[in-house]
Amino acid sequence: MLKITISKQALKVLQKMQPKQARRIRDVIKLIAENPARDDLDIKKMVNMDAYRVRIACVSASIG
Repeated sequence: MLKITISKQALKVLQKMQPKQARRIRDVIKLIAENPARDDLDIKKMVNMDAYRVRIACVSASIG
């Protein structure tokens, strides 16, 4: 299992989001932690950064 660290700023944003959207993001983060090589998620490495981004339906979130 992959260890994912979420910044304080990201947690604040999640807390202010609509519950349904925040839940979707948390669910995808859990899926990535379980298996980071998933083919069914739109995961891409960000240019010039040690981070990845994930597209979740109409919500876009960055991790890393």
